[in-house]
Parts: sequence; C-alpha cells; structure tokens
Amino acid sequence: MYIEIIGEAYRYREQTGRTHRYREQTGRAHRYRQQIGRAHRYREQIGRAHRYREQIGRAHRYREQIGRAHRYREQIGRAHRYREQIGRAHMYREQIGRAHRYREQIGRAHRYREQIDRAHRYREQKGRAHRYREQKGRAHMYREQKGKAHRYREQTGRAHRYREQIGRAHRYREQIGRAHRYREQKGRAHMYREQKGKAHRYREQIGRAHRYREQIGRAHRYREQIGRAHRYSEQIGRAHRYREQIGRAHRYREQKGRAHRYREQIGRAHRYREQIGRAHMYREQKGRAHRYSEQIGRASTYGAHK
Repeated sequence: MYIEIIGEAYRYREQTGRTHRYREQTGRAHRYRQQIGRAHRYREQIGRAHRYREQIGRAHRYREQIGRAHRYREQIGRAHRYREQIGRAHMYREQIGRAHRYREQIGRAHRYREQIDRAHRYREQKGRAHRYREQKGRAHMYREQKGKAHRYREQTGRAHRYREQIGRAHRYREQIGRAHRYREQKGRAHMYREQKGKAHRYREQIGRAHRYREQIGRAHRYREQIGRAHRYSEQIGRAHRYREQIGRAHRYREQKGRAHRYREQIGRAHRYREQIGRAHMYREQKGRAHRYSEQIGRASTYGAHK
C-alpha cells in the first residue's frame, strides 16, 4: 500500500514543480486581469474616439469653411450697406431718366429763352404799334406815318405768334427750375452709378454669403464638436497604447484559462504534499519494518534450533 502511495507521491512531486511555475503565472495573470478590466473600458473609449476622429476630419474641413465664412461675413456687412445704396441708386436712376428728359427740355427752353428775349422786344414794339393804331385813325393826316404802321402791322402778326411762345416759355421756365434741381441730383446719381457697379458685384457675393451663412450655423455646431474631439484625441493616444496591452492581455487570458486548470491541480498537489509528508514517515517505518522482519526471520531460526 505504501509503495503505491510513494509512486503517486513522486508523480505529484513532478506536478508540484510545474504548479510552482504556474503559480508564478497565476500572479502575472491576476495583474493582467486588472489590465483586461482597464482595457475593456478603454476599448469602449476607442469606439467613441474613432467616431470622433471622423468628426475631427469633418470639423477640420468646416474650420476651413469658417475662415472663408468669416471673410464673407465682412463682405455681407459691406454688401448690406451697398444694398441700401442700391435702393437709393434705383430711385436716382428713375430721377436720371427724368433728368435726361428735362435736359432735352432745357435745350428747347434755352432756345425758347432766346425767342422770349426777341418776343419782349416785339412786345415793346407792339405797345408802340398799338399807340400807332390809335394814330391810324388820324393816319389820313399822317400819311407819312402810314408807311411805318404797315410795317408794324406785319410785326403785330408775328407778336401774336410770339405771345403763344411766351406762354409756352413760362411753362418751360418752371421746368428749367426743376431741371436745375435734378441736375444737382444727377451729379449725386453719377456717384451712385459707380457704386451700383460695385454693388452688383457684391450682390453676387451676397448670394454666396447667404449659402455660407448656413454653413456658419453648421460650423459653429461642429466647433463645439472640435472641442470635444480634441479632448478625445488625447484619449486616442492613450487608447492606442492600451490596444497593445489588449493584445498582450488576450494572450494572457489564454494562460489564465490554463492557470485556472492548474489552480485545481495546486489544490490537489497540496493535499498530496500532506500525503508525501506522511509517506516519508511511512518510508522510515518501512525501513525499520524491513530490519525488524529480518530480525524476526533470524529469531524464528534461532527458536527452532533451541
């Protein structure tokens, strides 16, 4: 019975040497179990960090758009001021159209002014002609004046035609006053016409700027994500270091499975170590028993001789 125990004890002694090596691995496995726990938490962060990395790519593209959009925002400010000038310029364009029509009237009015001066001279002549008409009754006596009166009668016909021109000329004189006021407006309108050329170029920029204003709204939302993404980029660096640990941890997890199986063997080995201690005691007893069995054999032979 003790020989079987001794044989098993030697087999378990070999296992004891292996279990001591696995005990060292068990200590390392427990340390790696803690790393596995941390690595799983960082794996969740890696998933979030990769989603934020995609947002970082979009956010950097939107940051470039923010730079362009801020430049266009300044142009929007200028363009809105020019839009107000465009409104005024359109009013002045209507005035320019009227002013050009009045300029044509000014040309005609200047020609009529010359006729007015001639008409006034003829009105003076008409006054004299009327006085000569009174003298016409006495013309028979003044036959010498009759020749002059016939010439003034011809002037009277022309004077009636000029009276009609005087009426028209007075109406045009009122238009001249308005035309001079519009001429002053025309000087301002030419300045606004130059601004209108610039304003039309800015109107095209207004169209682009309104499209960029929508991008500004999106870009401000992405700017908030940039702040979060930069914080997560720091975690990405840590997460890549922990990813290497995850690879090592998976290799140690396989060792952990083996270590749990060897832990069961450690329990059995401790129980067999107690049996080894008892077996050593029984081996000493076996040595004494063999010596006593020899003495018994010799004693039996001596008893038979006696």
